[in-house]
Amino acid sequence: MDENPVNPPPFEGGTLQSSATLSKIAAALAAAHLNYDALIASQVADAEKYKYRYADLAGVLAAVQPALAKNGIAIVQSMSMTRPASGGGIVVAVETRFIHASGEWIATTLKLPSTETAPQKIGSLVTYLRRYGLLALSACASEDDDGKDATPAPPKPRAPKAEPTTARPVPTNELPPAREKATKAKPVSNAQQNQSGAEPKPDTRHQPLSTPGSISAADRGLLFKTAKQQSLSERQVKALILALFGYTSTSQIRQGAEFVKVLSAMESPDDHGVTFAEDDTVYDRASDLNALPADVTEGM
Repeated sequence: MDENPVNPPPFEGGTLQSSATLSKIAAALAAAHLNYDALIASQVADAEKYKYRYADLAGVLAAVQPALAKNGIAIVQSMSMTRPASGGGIVVAVETRFIHASGEWIATTLKLPSTETAPQKIGSLVTYLRRYGLLALSACASEDDDGKDATPAPPKPRAPKAEPTTARPVPTNELPPAREKATKAKPVSNAQQNQSGAEPKPDTRHQPLSTPGSISAADRGLLFKTAKQQSLSERQVKALILALFGYTSTSQIRQGAEFVKVLSAMESPDDHGVTFAEDDTVYDRASDLNALPADVTEGM
């Protein structure tokens, strides 16, 4: 009798299904778990009460798919829609299935109701279900997660109200003596200090402050991970941001367009007029098909 029939009857346990045998896919999954890439929560969601970071679907696939494929496991995700008995809205279901080269498989199905039927809303819900189905079946977790929304924080204990006190008039003989008014010293200029022989103090009024909206440590981790994938050294990355924006540190890169610009330039340098030399980076703005208004200024 064939050990792995083409369509074996699944064992159902909740929403988890599997083939009749699991020995080969179980061993392959155990090996894949040891080779997942780091899953970085590079996206920021802005809820009404708080902000949180999460890994998007592309980030989850990039972290687990190479290790699964190396161990003979393919990822298949399918979706379906049904209308509930109540007739209001729809129910969207996404099945995530891991299929081993031996024919063994495991699958899980996630379902969520939706009152929205616009294609964009359904697409967002499908992406959400794909991401969580893939995380659940691969047993992978990011450094930050929006699961905190599922467990509300316990209410903070209220401090007891203080009993009102009746103020008594203070006798004149118990009042503290009046303080003398301090005289504020006038600032002394550097020229006056030089005349008096004193060493002038450095002027710190125009020193640059830290740039608001700069990328986070997680974003810098994603930056250098991309550089590693593109075989770029740390020196070449720093030369790139110096050529693009005149920055001397990755911490000066701003979130949004500048961060995306650097990642895109590393992945597709020809589209951005960038040439990576051994220890330097050449940037030709005239050849940049995606130049930003705030890119390198003339003559830099």
